[in-house]
Amino acid sequence: MTDNSINSSTRKKCRQIGHHLRPIVTVGNSGITGGVIEEMRRALHDHELIKVKLNIEKKSERAREVNNLSATLEAHFIQLIGKNALLYKKNPSASSSSLSNVSKYDQA
Repeated sequence: MTDNSINSSTRKKCRQIGHHLRPIVTVGNSGITGGVIEEMRRALHDHELIKVKLNIEKKSERAREVNNLSATLEAHFIQLIGKNALLYKKNPSASSSSLSNVSKYDQA
């Protein structure tokens, strides 16, 4: 999914929530493996909005990897600041879940 498929208020809301999140997954020297993809898929299903830390030195490589990740996971790329990226994927059944970062914000 491209970042154009969600509206600006949703993106703003995701950035506000994401500011307070800790990275749920760290991509290290081994790169993006099948295990990393599955963990991110599970995390997006449970939390809807996740922060990912990319320990990749070159900014251009980080940007390329986060775009590949968002495409692979069919998630929205929200932003990349430094080595931290925010990814969002709406889960209709997560609204009743206490794990959803987005639902927690809506209830506050």
